Amino acid sequence: MKNIVTNVDSRSPLAEAVKTLRTDLQFMRPSKGIQTILITSTLPSEGKSWVSSNLAVAYAQAGKRTIIIDSDMRKGTMHYVFDLPLTPGLSNYLSGVNIKEEDNTLENVIQKTEVENLYVLTAGDIPPNPSELLLSERVDDLFKELEKIADVVIFDGTPSLLVTDALILSRKVNSTIIIAEYNKTKTDNLKQVKEEIEKVGGKIAGVVLNKVPTKRGSYRYGYGYRYGYGYGYGVSEAADYEYNRLPTVHEGNIVVVFFKRIIKAVKRLLKRISKNINKNKLEREEKKRANKIRKQEEERRKAMEKIAKIKNQINL
Repeated sequence: MKNIVTNVDSRSPLAEAVKTLRTDLQFMRPSKGIQTILITSTLPSEGKSWVSSNLAVAYAQAGKRTIIIDSDMRKGTMHYVFDLPLTPGLSNYLSGVNIKEEDNTLENVIQKTEVENLYVLTAGDIPPNPSELLLSERVDDLFKELEKIADVVIFDGTPSLLVTDALILSRKVNSTIIIAEYNKTKTDNLKQVKEEIEKVGGKIAGVVLNKVPTKRGSYRYGYGYRYGYGYGYGVSEAADYEYNRLPTVHEGNIVVVFFKRIIKAVKRLLKRISKNINKNKLEREEKKRANKIRKQEEERRKAMEKIAKIKNQINL
């Protein structure tokens, strides 16, 4: 397996951050049935596949029967991460192509990994119509079969600004997480993805801010190859060039950030600022009053001195 920090060093700060994400998501799981999570991003190379694979391992280590589904049928990576054959995979299961009808069941296409309780459904052969496959009735069969054999299912989706695959799946899963890259993902892109997911009926659990530099250097991870979306997505050659310029090794840590927490944090901050402003205002007013009283006392003292001086002159 490649780049699975939760398996290699489960006590590292990076692994603990992934476990924190797992814990937060467990509080969002439905009261009945399995927990289904979609991981998407705005654009390629923001680290969604890294988060997906490490989160899946974290769930499996907690004793949950976990299946990670590589739903990026254009450029899947999970077979590479877990050292598994690419086929048969999701595209074969949904289309029935290059697989015998009697073998086309979920239990036959998922593959066991080195991690106990963790299974992978790879992307499969590249189909000509990935979005249409995700809209087929066969996807409903997939979710029914998942209900029987899994506790947690994580879908490693496509970047949402390039294709509609992730948007289609967001309607069917319990919750969706958007991966954003520190100092790179544009706020407008993030808002656009959020609005589009909510527009189709998807539920967003929050955002994972990825590749955040640490104070004592960086934690390195990477898949060792360029993960571009230049072809098969209707992207220009110039855009393809830009995507393929991205570094093969990413640096940073991950910080789990949820919208609700952000709102609460902002409210707390505003409250603290307001409190400090009011406190400073009261202190200024109190100081002003004290100065006024001192000034009045000084004037009265001077007036009394003058009166005493006049009395002395009269007595003389």
